[in-house]
Amino acid sequence: MTIKNQIVRLHRWFGLIMCVFFAAWFLSGFVMMYVDFPQYSKKHRLAHLARLSLGASKYIPARLSSSLSQDTSWKRIRLNMLLNRPVLRLENNEGELYSFYADNGSPVKMLSAAQASAIAVNYLSGGYSPVLLEKITELDQWIPRSAFLLHMPVYRIRMNDPAETVTYISSKSGEILQVHTFSQRILAWCGPIIHWIYPKELILRRPLWRFVVILFSSLGIFASIAGIVVGFIRVKKKKRSYTSPYRERWFRWHHYTGFIFGLFTFTWVFSGLLTMSPFDWSPEVDITARENRLLQGGNLMVRSFTKLPGQAFSALNEGFLPVEIELKRFQGKSYYIAYNSKGQTQITLAELSGLKGGRAVAPFPYFSQGLMMRAIQLVHPDGIPSKVNLIHQEDHYYYSKHNDNVLPVLRVQYNDAENTWYYADPSTGSILLKNTSSARMSRWLYHGLHSLDFFNLQHYRPVWDVLMIILLTGGTAVSLTGLLLALKYLRKKVKL
Repeated sequence: MTIKNQIVRLHRWFGLIMCVFFAAWFLSGFVMMYVDFPQYSKKHRLAHLARLSLGASKYIPARLSSSLSQDTSWKRIRLNMLLNRPVLRLENNEGELYSFYADNGSPVKMLSAAQASAIAVNYLSGGYSPVLLEKITELDQWIPRSAFLLHMPVYRIRMNDPAETVTYISSKSGEILQVHTFSQRILAWCGPIIHWIYPKELILRRPLWRFVVILFSSLGIFASIAGIVVGFIRVKKKKRSYTSPYRERWFRWHHYTGFIFGLFTFTWVFSGLLTMSPFDWSPEVDITARENRLLQGGNLMVRSFTKLPGQAFSALNEGFLPVEIELKRFQGKSYYIAYNSKGQTQITLAELSGLKGGRAVAPFPYFSQGLMMRAIQLVHPDGIPSKVNLIHQEDHYYYSKHNDNVLPVLRVQYNDAENTWYYADPSTGSILLKNTSSARMSRWLYHGLHSLDFFNLQHYRPVWDVLMIILLTGGTAVSLTGLLLALKYLRKKVKL
């Protein structure tokens, strides 16, 4: 058997295995152009939080320190409402949650079914009521990540609204963890769940899921490479032109579509494989715990918040209605950062030193650029920045699918060995993204190849939509013609 015949046979057998996966990936890709897996994001959460009652928050956070088993380092501390009472929520570095009422310092008890129902009703605010309330102790299709285990048991509540909304509520914190509607569930099954091979039975077994995705992505790469080679091998020269040698219609169509869209198919499957970091190459884009401590100027400890939030925000503009306050440590000082429902912020000192002559310091929306730069230089002490820009629109590396990232951000670039860039949010004092040369390469290899997101093309609509639809249609045609040929081949083998 010649090498050519071996390659043709290899492509045929890989095609038999992979044509169904290719068809599913391309067809679900159409849906994923516009649909994401349901996720209860910070933006969504802030938009649905009740207005924070600063007057009722009469318990100084620092007083909690004596009743805690540890107050040496917290990952996050927030103040918001649980039904009609303010609650301080503390999360440690292991993700464990501790909640205390901010009106008297008493611990929040396990949420009752009646309280969970009230939270679900308040979320919809349309007079709708629960039709099914379940107390689940295991992860399911819509809360598949291990981080949700810390909230177990979780209340899963189905409402009687037209959208058939289902809400997941933590029994430990009373916070909403996930929300999805009937249409979101249907679209998720048509898009992300198929595309990521994400059914509950598989995704809850993460190592197995990872193995399956890597396996079939790798087989897809071999199948597409073999197909490209076969496409060139089978081309027939006829006078001054090249044509397909196949007379049977579906063979000819598969040859033509594969010849045109084969390279796209290969790059699409290859970039999809990269999301699984099969070579243990996954550039880190978050700062380390040590770097975060340098940014904070020490550990986040509740005992350093010695002012009442209402006292600290006594000079807050009446038009700014806070729904949540984050307790933040930044450059050695403690701050309260108030968020409104739109995600806008107001910042003030949370220490008694914030009072000058008996008057509170007026809240401000951003930390100064000078303070932000001093903080970043502590995180990155080697060298001086080559470029510093306050950017008011997303760029090639700090961007989002729906163009809704926090802006403005401070972009600080270094000419070090890794060409490190930092994107820092002056409204919170946080470093949102640490970008190195390898991370930027990863961005182009995955998002560039997989989502056709070169030079922010996704923001030029409908140009991006048209190009993606053409490519996905071509990939679908290659897959479906291959599937038809595979079925014919199998039927022939069975008859034999």
